[in-house]
Amino acid sequence: GNLGDRFSSKKVFQLGIGLFTLGSLLCGLSPTLEILVISRIFQAFGASGLFANGIAIITRFTDRKNRGLAIGFNSLIVSGALTVGPAVGGILTQFFGWQSIFFMNIPIGIVGFVWVQKVIPSTPPLNNYPSNETSQYKIDILGIILLPVTLFALTAGFAVLNNKNTLEILPIAILLFLLSFIAFIVLIYVEKRAPNPNIDLSLFKNRRFTAGIISAILAFTGLQIILYQMPFFLQDRETMNLTQSETGLIIIAVPLVMAIAGPLAGRLSDKYDAKYLSSGGIIGIAMVLLVFTLVLSKSIDIFVLILLMLLFGLTIGFFSAPNGNSVMSASPRNKLGLAGGILG
Repeated sequence: GNLGDRFSSKKVFQLGIGLFTLGSLLCGLSPTLEILVISRIFQAFGASGLFANGIAIITRFTDRKNRGLAIGFNSLIVSGALTVGPAVGGILTQFFGWQSIFFMNIPIGIVGFVWVQKVIPSTPPLNNYPSNETSQYKIDILGIILLPVTLFALTAGFAVLNNKNTLEILPIAILLFLLSFIAFIVLIYVEKRAPNPNIDLSLFKNRRFTAGIISAILAFTGLQIILYQMPFFLQDRETMNLTQSETGLIIIAVPLVMAIAGPLAGRLSDKYDAKYLSSGGIIGIAMVLLVFTLVLSKSIDIFVLILLMLLFGLTIGFFSAPNGNSVMSASPRNKLGLAGGILG
């Protein structure tokens, strides 16, 4: 996102497509698990260019009258991919092997690169550096390193605590949490002084921006729990004991409703204050998750479970587009890529 602001959102977006496509090729050709993991990291670098600059480009070519609808359609595409992707991936893996799920990205990436070049107008730098200003080319290397260290140590700490022998490995978890905290403090120090910070802390002086980012973290944490933990519950022999196809049909309910609700909520956020819609969405998310904790058990009726999944998708859909509209509209014009990168 930062590079898009300094050079060109379109060019960095295309670079992201190229890296993601190349990373997909490397993943499909990976002979070992280690090389596959490295290739996936390379692929993720490309994806980051897409996510950060995609919403920045949308914001750049829209105004307050139609931005919510545009972001809503973006949510529709993302949700549609979440709906179709697992099903297509399962079919490809079954008939053509796991490598095929990566190879299929190659023609899509090539078409996407050409389409962006043809359809999206040029996007000059948003930051107006003097022609002799060398700080435009300075990259916040420390910030780029410290952020993943902070997040990795935090995530690893919780993963270690999930071990059955918690007391034995508790010191390791404490060390990881301490590392995460120290890396975070150093990150704040570095970002305050970097000429082109990876995370521009001045953005958080805007209360609407800060509230939107915190809300997004909470909402999408709940979404990840449903999308990635629910399948284990549904397929466990001691709980629901469902098949993979039955599990997939239930999980698909969430992104399916998100795809329908996103454009509608986005359009409403163009007419009414987005903060009220996103606030209603996050409250709805919390209420549905609370109901999940109260009723989810191996004896739950399958239709009740499906209804809860549909409601969860509806609340996420009514949150994401208005919240994205609110966050991006609250961001300075010359920092849209940075804001999009933080929003993720």
